[in-house]
Amino acid sequence: MHHHSNCLKRPICLLIVPILLIVSELACTGTLAEMQVRGQPIFQCPTAIPVIQPTTPPGFPTAIPQPTLTPVVIRPPQPFYLDDRVEAGGIQFRLSNVAVLSGTQPIAVWQFDVSNRRSTPYEFFPAGQMVVSQLADGQIGQWGASEAAAREAGIAFRYESYDLNPDETQTVQMAAYLPSSNPAQFVYHLDPRDSAMTRVITWVNQPNPYC
Repeated sequence: MHHHSNCLKRPICLLIVPILLIVSELACTGTLAEMQVRGQPIFQCPTAIPVIQPTTPPGFPTAIPQPTLTPVVIRPPQPFYLDDRVEAGGIQFRLSNVAVLSGTQPIAVWQFDVSNRRSTPYEFFPAGQMVVSQLADGQIGQWGASEAAAREAGIAFRYESYDLNPDETQTVQMAAYLPSSNPAQFVYHLDPRDSAMTRVITWVNQPNPYC
């Protein structure tokens, strides 16, 4: 006797579902080459060092040195934060405006901005590549965006791929049903063919404490 109805409750099945969605989408578009992102994700922000007042003899003018800037660099496996503009292979990604709507089932909503800074087109399929990967109560899985959740949340959402020419930016609003709690972590798969958690950008649902 087979128990297919229990499959989605298991972590291995949750990992496979987004990849199957992407494969299905690629069967129609056939543009896998344009979805490839190479290079390590990175985010850098300046953090000001406090000004130190120098000690001078009485009667002499006090020179106040300009604050120097120390760059703060974040790379995997360290996660990124809300509003961080993460760059990988000439593509820039940003997660922002995360909220949870209450109802019969919690709905996570968020905004995802993608900018193409490279010289070739980029295509992405947010419904299959980006998911909520961890909840505030500790649950780990992959909860992806859906049209049903978007309709209930009252936001527009295209369940399809997006094409970006060089120097173009696309903003996508997304919504996903959660079993409980609030989203604590999101991931975006940079390689749409790979379900492993090695080629991903990971965000935690909190502001950057360094910038």
